[in-house]
Amino acid sequence: MHPPAMRALLNVISLFPIGSHVRLSDDTEAQVIRRNAQQYLTPIVQRVGADRRRVDSKHPSIINLAETDLRVMTPLAPPQRHEVRLEKGLLEKILWEAAETCEE
Repeated sequence: MHPPAMRALLNVISLFPIGSHVRLSDDTEAQVIRRNAQQYLTPIVQRVGADRRRVDSKHPSIINLAETDLRVMTPLAPPQRHEVRLEKGLLEKILWEAAETCEE
C-alpha cells in the first residue's frame, strides 16, 4: 500500500475509533476516548472493568498510550452487540467454502 494514502485514510477513519473497546498489553480492557494526533497505534484510552463500566483502580484510569509502555493487543467486540471472535481455523474454513461456492 502507498504510505501517504494509508496515512490519509487513517486521518479520516482512525485505526481505533472513539468508543471502541480494546485489550491492553497488561490484560486490562479500555475504551478509546480520543485519537492521538498522528500516532495511530497509541490512542488515549480509559480503563473499564469486567462489566465494561469505567473504573478507578490503583492504575490511572485515563491513559495516553503514547506516554506509556502499554500497547493495544487486540480490539474487542462492542459491548452492546454481544459479538464473539471466530477461531482462526473456523474462519479459514468459512472462507474456503465460500470460495468454492462462488466458483460453481
